[in-house]
Amino acid sequence: SNLLVPRELHQRVGGYDPESPAPSLDYCLRLLWEMEPLAITNETCLPAVRPEDNEARLATIGDYLDKALSNTPSPNAYAPSRQNWGLRLHLQIARQKLFVSVPFMTAVNNEVEDYLLQKQARSILPEPGVNLIGLARGELGLGENMRAFARASMEGNIPCAIRDFIFSGTRRRETSLEEHLAEYACHNCSIIFVNPDFRQLYSQQLDAVVFERPSVDFRHLKIGYWFWELEKIPAQWQYAFAKVDEIWVATDFIATAMRHATDKPVIKIPTPIAFEIKGQYGRSYFGLPSNTFIFLFSFDFNSFPERKNPHAVIRAFQRAFPRSRQDVTLVIKSVNASRKPQAMQALLEQTGGDPRILLINEFMTRDEVYGLQSVVDAYVSLHRAEGLGLGLAECMCQGKPVIGTAYSGNMEFMNESNSCPVGYSMAPVRKGDYLYDDPGYFWAEPDEEHAAYFMAKLVDDVDFRCRIAIQGREDIRRKFNYTVVAEQMKGRLRKIGVL
Repeated sequence: SNLLVPRELHQRVGGYDPESPAPSLDYCLRLLWEMEPLAITNETCLPAVRPEDNEARLATIGDYLDKALSNTPSPNAYAPSRQNWGLRLHLQIARQKLFVSVPFMTAVNNEVEDYLLQKQARSILPEPGVNLIGLARGELGLGENMRAFARASMEGNIPCAIRDFIFSGTRRRETSLEEHLAEYACHNCSIIFVNPDFRQLYSQQLDAVVFERPSVDFRHLKIGYWFWELEKIPAQWQYAFAKVDEIWVATDFIATAMRHATDKPVIKIPTPIAFEIKGQYGRSYFGLPSNTFIFLFSFDFNSFPERKNPHAVIRAFQRAFPRSRQDVTLVIKSVNASRKPQAMQALLEQTGGDPRILLINEFMTRDEVYGLQSVVDAYVSLHRAEGLGLGLAECMCQGKPVIGTAYSGNMEFMNESNSCPVGYSMAPVRKGDYLYDDPGYFWAEPDEEHAAYFMAKLVDDVDFRCRIAIQGREDIRRKFNYTVVAEQMKGRLRKIGVL
């Protein structure tokens, strides 16, 4: 606590109580009630955490949960409590097997029973429109895709009920749709913005997931909006094809792969790329140099570093600009490095101590991400495969020149007149490098020399840089705005009888 907890917070929670049955756990839970704690990811900290006696642990957790399930609001908006989580707290109690006492669990069960009885008693009379099911609060690409479609639906006057699917594999603090989340699904068509590798969803009956009851007495049309990055769809996804009536995809690249894997309708409806930056951002906000040309690349370690290929970006940068050239900077922005510490260490070693290369691993709000994109000069992605390439598209939308491997989903919006497509050769995906292993999987190996050429050209050729940036911004804003996407949604939904 001396090292990690501010004195004021320490005093506010009543300090560390060595007389508690489980002192460390008790202290941490009291801190959690007040504010979001500092995330400790260094493995060297772990030996200092002593396992508590199980009985003492449950008693301490029980004290916390008594408070969490009361009507007392927590000062920390993210703390597990009834006020913040609703019945999701009960779900987590069950999943973690925190059966602290019979009276406590009786109270929890009674609340869940009352909730389910109310759900079951509610009559469902489907209205025209769609239920949008996905990671509404999730800070990852699938969540952002769902949120973009929700905004397009609302701006296009498509009736929709936005429902949050709970998934514990990523941080869930995106609240931009919070006021629009629906308590119930109320339409007979659902678009599910969750990929088939989320088995915890597709192993269930989707009718029951959407409407929270065992069955419904009307036809419920189910559409999967899915992403994939390779030309061959995993055999492991076949179970999910049986759960949906049709598949929507963002790009022709994914559509071609899907049509080889299923006879069900595969419809391309592009992801909306439209946003406004609300904050006031400058380079100093992100700790970036004010007088250099800055390249940006961003990725999530959960999305497989081998596919995102940040090492190639570093190599191309250093090939383009010898260390004697100090007017350039490369920013590698990542999240979830703590989940893959060896991969992060390898990335650090790849920089070779080059002070021009900045590694930033932290979560930012979506507005901060847009702000970061707005203060750099160019974006570069030497990915081996992309379903879409959201970072490329967002930077083009902001009028930034982009460099990207000329392969996979990003070629939906990149071409030689609006960007810098990098040549490549095809190579097999090595075992363990991606989500599934299959000798039939191939992806691109970008030409790093070609990428280095483009990086140098963007810095030194102002006319070229401005020309492709302006064309890229025009193309993205014309083809991928909310109005265009909403009209395509309406056209398909009318054809299948939903609107």
